[in-house]
Amino acid sequence: MAEPPLPTPRLEATLRVDEERLPDILRRSIDFGCRPVVTKQDDGTVTLPIIATASQLEELREAGYSVQLIETPGGIDYGVGQGDRFDGGRTAPRGFGEKTGR
Repeated sequence: MAEPPLPTPRLEATLRVDEERLPDILRRSIDFGCRPVVTKQDDGTVTLPIIATASQLEELREAGYSVQLIETPGGIDYGVGQGDRFDGGRTAPRGFGEKTGR
């Protein structure tokens, strides 16, 4: 069986836009994380942290937006592991999740 393709690397960046262009950005298919976090700057612009592929960042630059890459070695670590982290049922899950059903 062939190996599944690796996911496209995603990069963290800060997007700086004029406030009047903000609605256009919010309508785009951009990953803002849980929700857009807009921070007003002293120069009248706003900044938003985003997660995007290199090609998406380039598209934004070509559209006239200011994009500042946040350097992270190896891109974003999504924390996805391999194997059985619950040790065959001997280790209970922890966190805010809830068991539903059954």
